[in-house]
Amino acid sequence: MSQKANAMRSLYMTNSPRWLLCALLSHPDSSTDTDSVISDNYAPNCVFQDPLLKVKGISNVKAQFRLLKVMLKRIDDKFISSGVAAGEAEGTSIITHIMVLRPLLWPWDINIEVTTHMRVDRATGLICEHTDHWSIASLLANVPLLNRLADVSRTLFGTVSSMATHLLLPARKQHGS
Repeated sequence: MSQKANAMRSLYMTNSPRWLLCALLSHPDSSTDTDSVISDNYAPNCVFQDPLLKVKGISNVKAQFRLLKVMLKRIDDKFISSGVAAGEAEGTSIITHIMVLRPLLWPWDINIEVTTHMRVDRATGLICEHTDHWSIASLLANVPLLNRLADVSRTLFGTVSSMATHLLLPARKQHGS
């Protein structure tokens, strides 16, 4: 491993993971070589997943980040935290990074809120699992007509389900009141 990679991993393990995510998702015009960043920081059998896909192996993870780099025009950080989560396998750290992504091929700017969890093997300092969590709600919130339709649908479903519940499962009458 190169001296630069060791220095970057040391920075990553002791400070904020911001540099890694920024390097991986830097603007398409930047000179950042995301494949090298992944080679230096991800385990050979690492897993990358989000609500749409799951890939295993460093070459597949590299392919996904090359695709993301082409699809995004900007990333804004909202929050970063890191630590060891209760119940996790020994020797792993969880890094949560919430960001707002601005897709390149979209008729207007939209905000997609993503929470990223990275499991880092403390023995090697390499990322063994990278999971992005996001929801359709963050997409719908940025498309006025779809957002309104979704809101009306949720309200209608809530009303109908409450009415059905009141009819089929009425509240018990309290004694003595």
